[in-house]
Amino acid sequence: MLRIICHTLLMLFLIPFISDAEIIATSQKSGIKLLVSVEELERENKKLKNLSQKENAQKRERFEEQSKNITQNLKASELTGKALDLWKDDECMDIEKALKYFNKAISLDPNYAKAYNNRGFVWAYKGYYDKSCHNWQKACELGYCSGLNWARKGGYCK
Repeated sequence: MLRIICHTLLMLFLIPFISDAEIIATSQKSGIKLLVSVEELERENKKLKNLSQKENAQKRERFEEQSKNITQNLKASELTGKALDLWKDDECMDIEKALKYFNKAISLDPNYAKAYNNRGFVWAYKGYYDKSCHNWQKACELGYCSGLNWARKGGYCK
């Protein structure tokens, strides 16, 4: 109700005293301020879009790198599984093939401790104890020490 009364008073008393030129000038000033504000908002929006695109690109790169690592880990795990399938009753059916599988698994995932550990057993099976100890030590550095512990108990590695 108060709003209606104020509006009526403005219409009756103030507006008749403002000239058309003043209304136009005020309107132009308001229009210019509005355009400047819109332009500022558009610039800010562009910055946000660019920032968003950069952030999205970074997120996409991280995602692609993680996907690549997961895929390589899976392939390395599959290759290790294939190599282990060649072992029957503590004997390897194809030692060279097993060694190739472990080598490929390690090339795909250089931090795959189980591949180093199992490759150590292949080298030991072939009689290359220095190479086997090196592989078991690497596996242990990566957190998988069962081969190195076994080799130390047996006197193969220090």
